[in-house]
Amino acid sequence: MRIVLLIVLVCCSTLLTSAQELQLTKGRVLEDLALQDSVGSRMLLYLPTNFDVARKWPVLFLTTQEGSASQSLRFMAGAAEREGYILAANAALLDTLPLTQKVLYVAGSLDKLKEILPVDTRQIYVGGLRANAELAQILPSLVQGIRGVLALSSAPPNPELLSLRSSFHYVGVVHRGDHHYLPTVASEISLREKRIPYYLRYFESDLELPGEDLIAESLAVLRVMAMKGGHIAQDSAYIRKTYERVLTQVSVEQKQEAFIVSEALADMGGELFDDLLPTTGLNAARTAVRRSDGFRSQRRELRNLKLKEQILSDDFVYYLEEDILRFNLDNLGWWRYQIQAIEGFKKSDEHEERLMGKRLHSYIDALIEDYETLAFAAKPVDEDALILLGMLRTLSHPTASEGYLRVISLTSKYNDYGTALFYLEELLKTGYRDKQKLYDLEHTALLRIGPEFNALIEKYLNDPRYEVPENPDEGGFWPGY
Repeated sequence: MRIVLLIVLVCCSTLLTSAQELQLTKGRVLEDLALQDSVGSRMLLYLPTNFDVARKWPVLFLTTQEGSASQSLRFMAGAAEREGYILAANAALLDTLPLTQKVLYVAGSLDKLKEILPVDTRQIYVGGLRANAELAQILPSLVQGIRGVLALSSAPPNPELLSLRSSFHYVGVVHRGDHHYLPTVASEISLREKRIPYYLRYFESDLELPGEDLIAESLAVLRVMAMKGGHIAQDSAYIRKTYERVLTQVSVEQKQEAFIVSEALADMGGELFDDLLPTTGLNAARTAVRRSDGFRSQRRELRNLKLKEQILSDDFVYYLEEDILRFNLDNLGWWRYQIQAIEGFKKSDEHEERLMGKRLHSYIDALIEDYETLAFAAKPVDEDALILLGMLRTLSHPTASEGYLRVISLTSKYNDYGTALFYLEELLKTGYRDKQKLYDLEHTALLRIGPEFNALIEKYLNDPRYEVPENPDEGGFWPGY
């Protein structure tokens, strides 16, 4: 049965007073709210199933990219339900907007939330997933009333953008196989210097993104930080419950041989709960982990690999920039070798070497995405760069179709049909089956009526759209092919 909440929204101005009635469903992501202003009309909400207008509620506003607002709220909804948070986002936060406009949208959205919902203004938080968190991290310095930031699988805050006058709590969650891991560890220094209370949570699951349990833990930590900071009244039962959750997880991580995660969690938990309750259990757990052979071995291995990882990362930055500037396709063999080496690291018998391999792979993917963003933003679009980056995508993720399709399309645009056919066959070898998409691919009108194209379709997918001659390879269809 649908649980429907009727909220009376009173909009006041100096000239008139009017009332709107909103019909909001609890326990699901709400889009297309019946709000007529430019900010409210693009907002999305999630209200917990136990939502009640009789009490104040904490809010987590998610900064999102175009088209990802609904998906982000759904990703966070389970944890928000468990911890009693309102979730909100605004689909008007487009990547193409200048920072000032984004800040105005966030500030306007938070003001609108306070108008229509019983928001606890002492617990207004912003957060984001991956690159979306970068905006969230600077908002406390730009928008008044934001008490904390939740950054998931994201780079740490830029210390140059953090103000000593900013009073907010920071919770960062990152996989140890994410290329953001080592910078996040290093960020503790700047966070301490800026006197920003922080809680950095690492994990090593098979999934690259944090699961519901970990997100719920992070939301609980934000509430405990608010209690410790004196923003809300202390709830001893809630503090004890969260403490026991963290203590249990320290043991779980140790049993799963994630010793560095276990030690860091015990350390962070000890700082969080200090002055709130006795932390004897966490202190003892941290000591036990540090004395274990597994922790010492992983820590030693990590220290030994840091320099190697840094050198490789620097090489990737240097050579990718050079290859793009020169449109150097001759260096693809070097990239193939590097990615093969990374795959070897990921299969290593050594725990930390496997994680290093994941971080390096993650870093290459991030570099590709960053340069693609620059190429698309260039005037005109830098299609040479997009071709090279598409080729790198096929090396980094050989079973994903995106890189192949882009290379086929753009090389066809410039009549490089030999390259287009090569990448077409490599794509078909992966098991790609979407024949319609291949025939609809932009810039391939001449390519797809040729005998070589249709011969490949017949070989791998059967039933080509155009007739294939008996000897399609004799002579070639295009001059110079």
